[in-house]
This record gives sequence, C-alpha cells and structure tokens, in this order.
Amino acid sequence: MKILVLGLICLASSMVALAQSEKQSFILEEYINAHNIGTNAAFIKFMKNTYSRDLYTKLDLNKQVKFYQQIVSEFGRLNSNIYKTASESSEKLIVYLIKEDESLLNSNINPAEVLVVELDVLADSRYLRRGLGLGALICEDIKLKK
Repeated sequence: MKILVLGLICLASSMVALAQSEKQSFILEEYINAHNIGTNAAFIKFMKNTYSRDLYTKLDLNKQVKFYQQIVSEFGRLNSNIYKTASESSEKLIVYLIKEDESLLNSNINPAEVLVVELDVLADSRYLRRGLGLGALICEDIKLKK
C-alpha cells in the first residue's frame, strides 16, 4: 500500500512538472514565431497572449516592441529548435537559440551568435511573470569570467 501511495505521489509530481514544461514550451514557441515574423503586430500579440495581465497593463508596448525589434535585427530569423537548455525548473527556463540557417549539430558557434532566452512563468500559470530575458551568450560568458 505504501508503495502504491508513493507511486501515485511521484506520478502526480511528474504530471505537474510536465504540464509546467508544456506551458514554458508554448511561450517559447510563441516568442520564436513572433520573432521570425518580426512585425509590431506579432510582438504585441505575443505579449498579449503570454504576459501576465498585471505586466501587460503596466507595459509600455512601444518600448517593448522596439526592444524585440532590436533582437530581430541583431540575430535575424531563429531556428525553431532549442540549441541547448541551460536551466529548467517549474518556474524558470533558460535556453540557447541559434540562427535559422545554423546547424544544431555545430558545437563551435560563436557565442555572439547564440541568443539566450530566459523566461519566468508564474506558478501554476501559462503567463510570464516578467518580460523575456534576452541577450547574446557572449555577454553571459563575459559575466562569468569577471
């Protein structure tokens, strides 16, 4: 009986983690799609669909869209597959994305060409707690060396 209860607890925990992971994957896919479309309307739709209501209402949309547009101009179109997962928990995901035409098998990509995406999801929610953290991998490498 104890084994059955323990098994059920483990199964429930796994299902919660999987559901949260699916929510993070949804947000990441939405961002990549908006990024690759690259229009103001695509970014506004992304924010409306993925930002928490509190965050979205307080947001300066024009400023945020300009930030996302800057990332598009610096990185170009993104590969829709994750190059590497740096960190993953129920509320935070950090992944590395590469340019659309770059091979996922290439292990020698210039860190300046790798986009780090960090997203913090509200507990038990499919909404971002804050905007995406975005930057080049080389910036993280420089921070680590200091």
